[in-house]
Amino acid sequence: MANAIINVGQTGGQVNISTAAAPATPAAGVVTLYAGTDKALHALNSDGLDITISIGNTGPTGAQGTAGVTGPTGPAGSNATSPITEEQINSLVSTGVGATAGAGANCSVAIGYFAINNAVCSVAVGVSTICSGSDNSTAIGGIGARVGNSAQCGIAISGCIAVVCSTGGIAIGSNTLIKDSSTNSTVIGNSSTVFPGATGTVVLGNSSVGGTGACNSVVIGNSAQSLNNNSIIIGAGANDVATTGSNSPSIIVGQCAKLISSDPNESHVVIGRCACGTSQGSSVVIGDRAVASNISIAIGCVAQSCGVSAIAIGGNVTGLGTQSIAMGRGANAQCFRAIAIGYDTLGNTNSSIALGDSAKVNNTSCASISIGLSAGSSNANCGIAIGSSACVTHACAVALGAGITTEKTNTTHVQSLIAYGQAATKAYFPASVGGTATIDWDNSNVQFLPLVSNITSLTKSNPIDGGVYTVFIQQAGSGSNTVNWGSDIKWAGGTGPTLSTGLGAIDAISLVYIAGTTGYLGNYNLNFA
Repeated sequence: MANAIINVGQTGGQVNISTAAAPATPAAGVVTLYAGTDKALHALNSDGLDITISIGNTGPTGAQGTAGVTGPTGPAGSNATSPITEEQINSLVSTGVGATAGAGANCSVAIGYFAINNAVCSVAVGVSTICSGSDNSTAIGGIGARVGNSAQCGIAISGCIAVVCSTGGIAIGSNTLIKDSSTNSTVIGNSSTVFPGATGTVVLGNSSVGGTGACNSVVIGNSAQSLNNNSIIIGAGANDVATTGSNSPSIIVGQCAKLISSDPNESHVVIGRCACGTSQGSSVVIGDRAVASNISIAIGCVAQSCGVSAIAIGGNVTGLGTQSIAMGRGANAQCFRAIAIGYDTLGNTNSSIALGDSAKVNNTSCASISIGLSAGSSNANCGIAIGSSACVTHACAVALGAGITTEKTNTTHVQSLIAYGQAATKAYFPASVGGTATIDWDNSNVQFLPLVSNITSLTKSNPIDGGVYTVFIQQAGSGSNTVNWGSDIKWAGGTGPTLSTGLGAIDAISLVYIAGTTGYLGNYNLNFA
């Protein structure tokens, strides 16, 4: 055999070839036949192609044997662990249960029944979990956790169907959802949702919602929801339903607390069960069922502050008037700049003040003040009532003391007055008198009358029961003038005065008014020199 290279041993009609490692590539046009260490016959050509030669003949089919006896039933089998395979570069996939690492899903992990990972450096673990083109993301769940195509760096963790559709989103809980363009948002809780455009929003609680445009807001509580930017919503059912996507950094805290507003640039604080901030303006509402609007403050159970810049503090208080203040359980300031402070107080007129248990300013008593238990002012503008049950019923009057009720306009009523130092009534001087004349005690308790002629009829008006009055008579004109004092005066000794006659002479007449009698009790001192 020309050019044959055979290192063999020969036995009878057989050719034996010893096994050896593959030889060097032969020269051109030469084929080397050798037995490899795998105990197979190989042909190595000059191109370096190593061909395994495996040729055998199938023998004739033998006769069918007799069926064997069925053996005993073996123990129950167990599911075999699916083999781990590498489908993409550095990707780890559990095969045999529908798990897939798609094209380009390098450095990723897909483990679980029909887990699908089509994203770079991502993890999909669980039944039907999906990372779909969302690089650097994680989907972990019992069933259906998903990170969508545009949700880079997203995390979806759930027992059932958590879905992240926006970059940097985190959804934890069954049926949670972060929709498109809600970048860097977080949802934790069953059936909670962040809607499109709610960038940087955090939602915690079952069925809670971060609404469209509620950027950088925090929503905590079952069924809580926010529609505003930069808001904090805490409490079951708490919500703001102001203009979607407004810039108001509001705080809503409490079960069913809420904000209802029409101005997209307001800032409210609402704290308390069923507390409510309404209308426009930046308000503060604190308390169970408290309500405020129009730059107002309501603090307390069922407190209401609905007037512009009003303040209501205390249980069941009401500040309805503009710039009004109501403080104390049941306090009610209903009118412009009214102040009601104390249990069951009422400021029912403009610029009024009511201080004290059940103190009231009502009806037309504008600019009035009532201070004290059950003190009141009714139909008396600019009146002041101070003291238990004190009452002002006349304009510009003052009632000082328990149980006092005013009787006249422009007067001060005082009970048991003790005065230190001087107390005086300024004397009143008319120009001249004579003929038919009138003395008005509202001008003064002390009056100085220059007589230019005889007084034929003298009327004395506005006396007060117990009032002490002094009249000085001075002879003017030609002197010797007389006075007809009237029948409403009883004189000491039963006889009225005979006045001095000299020009310039001065006589003093003292009168005390006693209601229910003839009228006045009179006395006199004559001819002062």
